[in-house]
Amino acid sequence: MTMETSSNLASSDATPEPALSDLTDDLSRAAKQNDGKVAKIVDEAGANGLLPMMTVMGLLLVSPLSGIPLFSTSVGVMIFLCAVQAAMGRDRLWLPGFLRRQRIDPSRIEKAMDRIHSAAEWLEARATSRLEWLSLPPARAAFLTIAAVYGAVMPIMELIPFTSSLLGAAVVMIGLGLLLRDGVLLLISILPTLIAAGVIFRLLLA
Repeated sequence: MTMETSSNLASSDATPEPALSDLTDDLSRAAKQNDGKVAKIVDEAGANGLLPMMTVMGLLLVSPLSGIPLFSTSVGVMIFLCAVQAAMGRDRLWLPGFLRRQRIDPSRIEKAMDRIHSAAEWLEARATSRLEWLSLPPARAAFLTIAAVYGAVMPIMELIPFTSSLLGAAVVMIGLGLLLRDGVLLLISILPTLIAAGVIFRLLLA
């Protein structure tokens, strides 16, 4: 599969082609071929770019895999690293050794990818170029920062049921919004931030 790098997607005048659903297939195949070793999966599937990888990480949090203890925390770290490195202009994901040494049951990955493949296709079919300026600098950096924050707070969210899936969905909106230049998806992605701000504001006033 051929995929423009994340930096090219941000600067090219052509509308990027959807590739998220293809990446779910790549992840499933890489997991099966490499016995679920995270290092090999990331090295093979990560060749498609950081934004597609970050988006799939968000989809994983909405999948049944999020029920595995500490899975959301590990994926949150990867989302954080994807977002930060994409903002720095990198094209390939660097992971610390403790994450690269992890292994996930390949059958679980295959089942999760099968489930989210159709969701990825559904999202791609409805995303379109709208409010494109939100997907370009300097707004692009702001949304990558939001994605990094979502990833960073994931360990805390594991303690609150369903919140990791909510933030995972928001990361998907950011990734697809930047990939497909859909500003509407990007605006939807900040809903968790607005909800959290509202809750904090109410607590301060109480």
